Amino acid sequence: MLVLSRIRRICFFAFVVVAASMLVSVHVVAQASHVTLRGVVSETIVLSAPQVLPANTLTADVVSIGNRVDITFSSGNSKGGVIRLPLLVRSNSGFKITALLATKSPSATQVVVTDVRATGSLVSPSAVREINIERGFDARGGAEREPMEVMPFEGSMPLPVLSGPRISLGGTLNSPGNALEVVLLIRLKPEPGPAVSSRLTLLADPVSRIP
Repeated sequence: MLVLSRIRRICFFAFVVVAASMLVSVHVVAQASHVTLRGVVSETIVLSAPQVLPANTLTADVVSIGNRVDITFSSGNSKGGVIRLPLLVRSNSGFKITALLATKSPSATQVVVTDVRATGSLVSPSAVREINIERGFDARGGAEREPMEVMPFEGSMPLPVLSGPRISLGGTLNSPGNALEVVLLIRLKPEPGPAVSSRLTLLADPVSRIP
């Protein structure tokens, strides 16, 4: 019985030592384990044109796909015409917008920016304040000026139109209050001969990394 009792005590002691060792090991592992989650948020710039405001005889067909807007327009006669295009821009990084005009008569077209405004509370305060519109495209506050005071747009090569900082502070690609509205005026000067069809492409790209 004495021997059996000693064996039981030895077994119990061994069990306590093993259990304590396991607890210490688990604690050390738990302290040594450090999980770091790293991720990269894609820079996203989205252009859309929900409506076109025609004037005179100029009509337009607008297609928005991701960071690109294609505007195909033509004048029904030689009198020319004008459209006003409210362009919505959403971005989670700095951005730039370039324009390319495909037409048989590029010198007959004007493209200018007449207004820039925030659409809601999810637009960064610096989005309007720090917008940079390139020379020849900035017609803000010029409603009383004659149209020809702004230089014609000869856009057979991609031309920078504007650039700016991050716009959207939150929301989705369709949220109503996180876009910058850039109003474009597109004008065809009167020219003799048949109607001329033109396609204006606006392309937005990121220019800075997300901090």
